[in-house]
Amino acid sequence: MNFVADYNESQKETINKYSDICMKELDFPEDSKILQMAMYGDLSLNDDKSKQFYACMLMKMGFVEQDGTINGQEIVEFMAPQFDREAVASAVETCKNPEGELVNDKIYAFGQCFFTKKTFEI
Repeated sequence: MNFVADYNESQKETINKYSDICMKELDFPEDSKILQMAMYGDLSLNDDKSKQFYACMLMKMGFVEQDGTINGQEIVEFMAPQFDREAVASAVETCKNPEGELVNDKIYAFGQCFFTKKTFEI
């Protein structure tokens, strides 16, 4: 199968909906690039506020529990309409036990791992 290397419209709508909520909750400026960074794996802003945003997004989307447990199947189902299911599942499986002192650290570590290990383009 040939997949377009970007999120589909439905995925973008879902991501944008939760991004708006999280940006307001965390008081990010409207022109912040945090969403694009989170969507495309630029996790170079290794600060508490960026980690809070990332955790907020993944929790609201049902990808992560409050305790930091990764809901791999939820991530696969969300990504599968647009990206190779096996490749997504493989990246999730590789990264599903992230290390970190705090839940936000674990979730951020999962994101860094996922975007580093994935074998498909976004």
